[in-house]
Amino acid sequence: MKGFPFKHALTAEFEVYGKDRESFINRISGAGVTIIKAKPIKDKTYLTIPHADCKKFFAICNQMCYNIIISGQKPPKGLRKNRITVKKTGEGGLLAPAYFAVKRPGLIVGAILFVIFCVALNGRLLGYSLGGVPAKDRSGVMRTLSDCGVERFKSFSKIDEELIAKRIVAENAAIGFATVYKEGSFLVVKTLPVYVEGDAAKKEDILSPVDGVIEKIAVLRGTALVEKGATVKKGQPLVGAYFLAGEQSFPTVPAAEIIIRAEFAFSLEVSAADERAIAAVIAVAKEKCPETNIIEQNYTVSEVDSGFLVTVTLTYFKRIGG
Repeated sequence: MKGFPFKHALTAEFEVYGKDRESFINRISGAGVTIIKAKPIKDKTYLTIPHADCKKFFAICNQMCYNIIISGQKPPKGLRKNRITVKKTGEGGLLAPAYFAVKRPGLIVGAILFVIFCVALNGRLLGYSLGGVPAKDRSGVMRTLSDCGVERFKSFSKIDEELIAKRIVAENAAIGFATVYKEGSFLVVKTLPVYVEGDAAKKEDILSPVDGVIEKIAVLRGTALVEKGATVKKGQPLVGAYFLAGEQSFPTVPAAEIIIRAEFAFSLEVSAADERAIAAVIAVAKEKCPETNIIEQNYTVSEVDSGFLVTVTLTYFKRIGG
């Protein structure tokens, strides 16, 4: 939470319809309204601003003769055609539950209990996902999880993912490879069956889907062609579809868990390189990034003929096979 702007803790959410929405967002930003997030989807743009900026936001919309609709209220008469339509859909942010409760006094106690509940469960297991485990193997995997003491509300600090993965393989004869990792408040388990020669599977190398740096590589079948810390290019072989026995090479179906640290860069020209414009570019970059597991963000600003070029670099983890 370091560096998190307090005014972002309570936000207002809007749907913006109409043509030239980018120009509208630029005008709003230039008028002093902070754009936290701008997500264009087809004919709409989903906009997030600090709740504290709503008064200024509505005043600007009225001045520009835009249509304003408040969710849950009867739409005003005489909506202007061919005009930008702004629809407020609700609130967001960390303080949204508290705001909702204050507006509805009967729910204040519930809001307080909700906050206490969230704090109490921080860093604890809420459940596990077995979507990556074949149905016939799930009962055995669940038995292993139970034997390892995996239960709801247990602290993640007391869960050894690598040990659990090893026990799943050792205790389930049909499973040849398992990977276990934390995702949010859930424990994700994925497995691969024991490989039998003649299985109808492609014996092809595992290739890197992105440029990046190898953070982890654990090979079950095949031959590792890179090591942890190696820089790789998109399309580069990471695991060979063969294994070596002495000087001989035999084809096999490779299986491995690989994590690559990769980057996504996005650039956009803006008329002014202030905090609001940069925040808007970062929001767009996050929407266009192919992965949601973003671990770091940076940006640079350079002058161009038409204004400024903001380049956002997002660092994320790309998981393969696990």
